Amino acid sequence: MVFLKKFPKKLNINWGFTLVEIIIVIAVAGILLLAVSNLFISSGNIFYTFEDRANLQRDIRFLNNYIKENISYSEKVKIVSDFQTASSSLNTGEAIIGLDGTKIKYKEAGFSERIIANLPSDIGFKIEQTNDSDDEVISIIVNVNEKNKSIILNNCKNGDIIGDTSGSSIVFLK
Repeated sequence: MVFLKKFPKKLNINWGFTLVEIIIVIAVAGILLLAVSNLFISSGNIFYTFEDRANLQRDIRFLNNYIKENISYSEKVKIVSDFQTASSSLNTGEAIIGLDGTKIKYKEAGFSERIIANLPSDIGFKIEQTNDSDDEVISIIVNVNEKNKSIILNNCKNGDIIGDTSGSSIVFLK
């Protein structure tokens, strides 16, 4: 009996959490979870935006290099507005590169056309002529998204330029 007297008759033990404390913890955890999920979603959107931009720049660089390799030593150049019409009436030795919808296509006379790049934007070509210390320099300006790249035509003279000075396709003699 002496053993029982050492313990108090009523134990006041308040263990556990109240309902208000549990609701506050759940609300704070929900806010933190919402902030973290928004961070992941926005970082994913930024990644895809930059990936699309990098793909577009890659296609533009490829197009510039492709035009430079195929056209810079051409002897005759003609800029036209309609790829389909011009590609159906190519003469022997001629080729065309240009915009057809959102695709940059290339076609040689007697061969089928190939898609070089997909560009979801406007593209234009313009011939520019400058006189540089007794030499006449003729270049093609490639305009994509209002950014210009210049490609010098090494073998062209003023009489070798036929047709319009701007358009969406280039017909050239290979």
